[in-house]
Formats: sequence, structure tokens, C-alpha cells
Amino acid sequence: MIKWTCSLTLAMLVAACSGSENQDGKQVDTNASHAGFSGKADDPWSSPWFFSTASTVMGLDGDLASVIPAVEQVYVGDPMDPEDYLKPMSCLGYYGPVGPYGPLGVLGPVGDAIWNPSAYISDGFDWSVWSWMTDESEGPLGPDGPLGSDGPLNPELWDQIPQRVQDQNPGTALMSNDFVTQMQPGGLWAVLGPVGPLGPLGPLGPLGPIGAHGYQADDAGNWLGEDGIERTVEVEWEAGGEVRTWELFESYTEQAAAAMQDNDTSFMVTGEIEDDETDAYSFTSAHDQLVTIVLVPEYAFYPYHQAMTILGQAALLGFDYPAMLPFPPWWYHHTSSFDDFDLQVEVEHELIEPATIVSNTGSVVDWVQVQVTAGARLRAEVELYWDCWNVAPASYRLVVVGSTPHVHPTVTILGDHLRSLPADNGN
Repeated sequence: MIKWTCSLTLAMLVAACSGSENQDGKQVDTNASHAGFSGKADDPWSSPWFFSTASTVMGLDGDLASVIPAVEQVYVGDPMDPEDYLKPMSCLGYYGPVGPYGPLGVLGPVGDAIWNPSAYISDGFDWSVWSWMTDESEGPLGPDGPLGSDGPLNPELWDQIPQRVQDQNPGTALMSNDFVTQMQPGGLWAVLGPVGPLGPLGPLGPLGPIGAHGYQADDAGNWLGEDGIERTVEVEWEAGGEVRTWELFESYTEQAAAAMQDNDTSFMVTGEIEDDETDAYSFTSAHDQLVTIVLVPEYAFYPYHQAMTILGQAALLGFDYPAMLPFPPWWYHHTSSFDDFDLQVEVEHELIEPATIVSNTGSVVDWVQVQVTAGARLRAEVELYWDCWNVAPASYRLVVVGSTPHVHPTVTILGDHLRSLPADNGN
């Protein structure tokens, strides 16, 4: 039986967790798990160790009163409330841009199928020499590209995004700064923002499998250059000015990623889970940065055309669940329509107590964004909570994106969706 591409679920599981039931009845834990930590802080930014997850955002239950700055509207004249965009059928859900129906899924540009551009761009041959020639003419890895000072990685430009979109698309509705602000690190929609998996540092950007570096991938997913494995590239921030070093974004096999002892925070891995096994991947942050982790289940019950019809129904209902499917007519049940993976992220560093961060919503795309200090050791463990097909191993894509030390802005977002990791008082 054919599996169809599905929406994204990143759920994170922690042993012996305490929590509450979400709207679909799944037990969720919205805290970090370790001795003596309540999981909540009045001011998470007072510590260099903070995090937010899909679970903590959904744990607000649509109450945005604690979020600073206030979120009042998504775009000027929007008839819907901002809370509607946190519903499972909206942008953070399985049908959203970080779900498998979107560009991170098997129907997107990254993969081994004949429709995936990465199969021809980076799996076919080494074109790095030609790539560097295009850089001299200010190509994707030049100062005018997405990694340059005029691109989305310049925090000084983030507040200008709504007006720039309006200028480039005359006649469209002006976006509200409220939504754009909350796409920044620590925001409600941070996973959709510039330092997340959809940004230029992720699998869709110039550093990844469809990128402009031109390196060819080996069977494990390493980028190969003339001197062996390549892990970084250098790009001018401004023409004739500062040169910045960026980590390349690899697409590893499950076996290769699980065995790596020196993995960084810029990679993805495609894996499968059978029964009650646990897949684990370790990686280390070389910098003070934010690390965003998303787990994308590859398959779901509905084919793409039917899924988009379901999404259209939900949009007309203010992103509430549709009661029935139109073709063929049948009751719609959200959580049983997707593979649901649970994942826990363990964080270790001499400056903090060992901690485990959990996101296990069951109804939206699960993700974690955590601020770490250089030398932090992270371990992502993936387990299967629900298999919507039960006829073949459930497969997923784990995407890890580090913001790098170059994108380390001062963030002023506060809210009950943020948590902080405790300092080790013995140090």
C-alpha cells in the first residue's frame, strides 16, 4: 500500500514525565526534565539557556496575554484573531509550511526521488568549481545572496520585512509587525522564521542539498571536495568586507548520523522506526547560538490533493477541524491521520544541570528551539507514538539548524511559552 506525504509532527518524549492532556487526549510535557526544576521562569532571557517548543506554545491554549510584545493581528484588517493561527489546522500544524506536505517533506526539493532537485544538484556530480565562479559574479554565495548583509540573516532588517513585502507586491495586504516579530527567536512562530529550517541556513538554502556550494555528497551524506570532506564555506557579508564562515548543511543517512561523534548543528537525517525502537543522534554546538530542531514524519493517510482540500475547508472555518471529508464523504479525525513521532532533546554543559526538553503535542508539528552556549552537547532521541498506516516502517526527517554566532540578536520577546534551563550552582 502506498504511503502519502503527510504533515509535520515533531514530538519529544521524556521518561517519567509529568504533564497534562492536550485537546486530542495525548499526555504532554511542556517542561524541561531534571531534578529540582519547575520548568518556568519569569524572565528566561536572564539566563543564556532558554527554550520554547511546540508543546509550550500550544500549552498557552490560545491565551496570548503573557506574550510581550503583544500580538494583536497578523495583517492589517485581518478578520481572524492571532490565536486562530495557533490552531492545529493552521501554520504550525501538519498542513503548514514545516509539515511534510510542505517543502521539508518528500514532495519538496530534498530527497532521492526523481522529482527531488537535490537528486540532480548534489547527488550527481561535483560542480563546486563552477559554483565558485558564479560567486565571483555575486551568485547565491556572494554578498548579495541570502547569506549577505541584505538578506534575511541580518536582524537589523527584520522589522522592515512587512514594508518590504508590501513594496515588492503592490496591492497586497500589509503584514502586521506583530506576526513578523513572533517569527524571530523565542517567538510563537519562531520555527517559521529566518533562523529555522525554512531559512537560508536550513535544507532549502544555499548551504544544503540544493545549494550553490557545488559539492557532491557521498553515500553517507558528507560533502566531498578536493581535500576530502568539507564542513564549512566562507561568504562575504558585504562586498569587499567581512568574510563569514558558515557550516554546510548535510543530509545524512540514519546509520551515518547515528554513528557520528563530531556532528555539528547543521544537518538533517532521514530515518525509520519499527515497533518500539528509539533512534538517537548526538551533536555539539561550536558556538553560542540558537538551535532549532524539527521532526517531519514523511507519510500520512491523505494524498496531497485531498489534504489541500481539507486545509481549504479548515481555512474557511477559521482553521477549526472540518467535520467531514468532501471526497469521499467521511468523518475527519486529525491525529490518527498522521505518523506521530515523539522526540526528546537532552542538553549537557558544565554550566547547567543536565536537562531534557520535550515537545509532544500530538496535533501540530512538534519543534524545539533552544539557546545554548559553545560546547553544549545535545542528543535527540526519536520514538514512534502513532503509526497511521501500520503496514510499513514509519519514516521521518529530523532537521537541525543552528543560527550560528553571526545571528545572535538581542531578543526581547517574553511569554509563558518560554522556559529556562537552570545553571549548575556547583560551578
